[in-house]
Amino acid sequence: MVNPRSCATSKPGRVSPVEWAAIDVSVGRSGHGVGGVAGEELCGGRVVVAGSEVLEAGFGVGVLAGVAEVRQGAAAGGDGAVGVVGGSPGRHAAAVGQEADAAELVVVEIGGRGGVVGDLRVDGLSREFWHVWPAAKGGAIGLCPLPKSDLFQLMMQLRSSEDEPVLSEEIIQARWLAATGLQDIRLHDPVWLSVFRPNVRMVDRYRVGRVFLAGDAAHVHTPAGAQGLNTGVQDAYNLGWKLAMVLGGAPVSLLDTYQEERLPVAASVLGLSSKLFKSKAVPKRGDAERQLLLNYRGSSLAMDIGSHQGKLRAGDRAPDAICKDSSGGIRLFDLFRGPHFTLLAFGAQASAAIRELEWTPVDMLRKCTVRPSLSDEECRMIVDFNGNAHAAYGISEADNVIVLVRPDGYVGLIARQNWSDAVTAYQISVANVHYVGPKICLD
Repeated sequence: MVNPRSCATSKPGRVSPVEWAAIDVSVGRSGHGVGGVAGEELCGGRVVVAGSEVLEAGFGVGVLAGVAEVRQGAAAGGDGAVGVVGGSPGRHAAAVGQEADAAELVVVEIGGRGGVVGDLRVDGLSREFWHVWPAAKGGAIGLCPLPKSDLFQLMMQLRSSEDEPVLSEEIIQARWLAATGLQDIRLHDPVWLSVFRPNVRMVDRYRVGRVFLAGDAAHVHTPAGAQGLNTGVQDAYNLGWKLAMVLGGAPVSLLDTYQEERLPVAASVLGLSSKLFKSKAVPKRGDAERQLLLNYRGSSLAMDIGSHQGKLRAGDRAPDAICKDSSGGIRLFDLFRGPHFTLLAFGAQASAAIRELEWTPVDMLRKCTVRPSLSDEECRMIVDFNGNAHAAYGISEADNVIVLVRPDGYVGLIARQNWSDAVTAYQISVANVHYVGPKICLD
């Protein structure tokens, strides 16, 4: 399955040009995966779907854990080296660009302890809470009420040395009684039951040539901490805005920062989820599990210019705040939403410095001044009427600071001096634009 960004309707065997394609690398019952042939030119490659539909694509993105072949060959479609996108148990995960070049799978052993999962009905238990018995005999048990139904989701750990049990209503209830002794609670009428075994693995790189891995194709971990969705979505957003920049003319080297920023995050998630999975404590989700503390400090795309004051650094997640504009109340997150960069200017001098600043294309940059009260400004005025924005960004009303927020909501640049030159320098570093103008001074 390929989800192209833009594509004319294709008949089997026909070729439709697209700029990139998301490769669903899951494997069906027949064992057929998704093959692809990448060409030598940026947008001269091909992605082949199940041997029938052919879509030209400059880049391929593996997004689900499974098995699929991606071949690198000539623009005409000659076969080259073959690898695997995504991963299945016992297999290497690989994205093949040049010959014999592949992303290797790193497997972390955390023991074979898994559990029974499923949806069923429960008598004698309140639906107002998520119930957990972390010290139950044989392993922790959890029952979570599912919204808009009369079902609970069951999570019942197995002993690491235990064979896979036969699953039935009678066996589940018997295991429940043996583990808890609570005879006034009955588990019955399962909709589905399955045995879960933990897999912890990740690739050693996210990019080989024009093939990228994201989400489950790049990393698999236990469900402890409920971090999988956040991690996969942020993979996709981080890569997505960079692909858009490259397709708009930025250097392909910008895509190297995808691995630079996201691979360490995956390694951290695997470590934390494995630690939580082994713990017998009642699971709690804090800022680490919610990934609210995640940052890209030290990244190639993080620039701090001028003496630092305040808690915010380039690479941090841009904070939200409730402010006002000409139409009424507005959140900073609403300003950031979209494929553009957002430039916040705090202070009269910083605001004046960015008035004439322009990016190409112009719709890639939205300029906003953040002031404590209304003033005469040419840029979009954001009124920080209660001081929340200044406090969240660690900036006083006497400061003059600019904050450039990337399309994925992370701070790319903080500058306390030479504001216009700082933004231009950042644009050059990201987009490698052909700059013609006065010397840039950041000292």
